[in-house]
Amino acid sequence: MNATMQPEDSTLLWKYIDGNCTPEEALQLEQRLAQDPALKAEWQQRLQLNSALRKLPLEQPSMRFAVNIMDRLPSLFGVRKINVKPLVSPRWLTAFWTAMGTVFCVVVASVTGGDASGVASSIPGEKIVEQWSALFQRLPYTYLLAGAAVVFGLLALHAIERRIEKPYEGPKHS
Repeated sequence: MNATMQPEDSTLLWKYIDGNCTPEEALQLEQRLAQDPALKAEWQQRLQLNSALRKLPLEQPSMRFAVNIMDRLPSLFGVRKINVKPLVSPRWLTAFWTAMGTVFCVVVASVTGGDASGVASSIPGEKIVEQWSALFQRLPYTYLLAGAAVVFGLLALHAIERRIEKPYEGPKHS
């Protein structure tokens, strides 16, 4: 800071550079910049610094840092337990896994040669493997990928949900 600058000028220059000045402050500063070469030199130096800083890539905090901060948030605000709603409701999970089980049973019954009575015929193991292979070859590849994506998506949501709930569970009472 030079002799003509006042302590509040530093803050005012940064506000002006960031575009956060009121119209009156901006007008006053522009008039002073036109009259005071030392203030204008200070402004240009800060403008160059600001430009150089904006060109630098933003650094992302490490995952460990973010987890530590998120784990400390409840204690900072005096919160012991937050009611976290599940990402996927238990009814939908039950319905999904019931449907998946039903589909699996139907596929197994059709591959092994079972009939509606639930009695499977005796097919040698090698024949069952061939029938399973034929079944998956008949299915479009996109159906298999879509099914796998749904299953892994639900598993990932469940894992994320458990991770979110963990910091908010509070102490365990025996």
